[in-house]
Amino acid sequence: MQEIHVLRVTQAFVCVLPICAVVPAIAQDAAADYPNRPIKVVIPNLPAGETNTIARKLLEAVAPQLKQSMVFDHKVAGAGTVGTPFVAKPPPEGYTLLVGSASPVVSAPQTIPIVMSNPVTDL
Repeated sequence: MQEIHVLRVTQAFVCVLPICAVVPAIAQDAAADYPNRPIKVVIPNLPAGETNTIARKLLEAVAPQLKQSMVFDHKVAGAGTVGTPFVAKPPPEGYTLLVGSASPVVSAPQTIPIVMSNPVTDL
């Protein structure tokens, strides 16, 4: 009985091993040309605020590694509830980032459902 179990585990391992070898190569090939255009960073706070300062310092350090520029877009109003839907509504393409607080994602959907219906699926 033990030999049959070992044989099945070995067969499963032999079947899964080639897949494990191919999947990272496919993922690396798909991401090889990312990013190929500027990355838009939506900041739902004032341009002179601390969120803006932290975001700029962090992303300006990352930009040379990505070899791509960052475009900062301030959508100021409603404590972040105006800027957050600009990231949540369009289809996910990986070129739009949101840097802000948690309140538009956590409390706004309960109080203002028009902002975002489900933060888990929208973001």
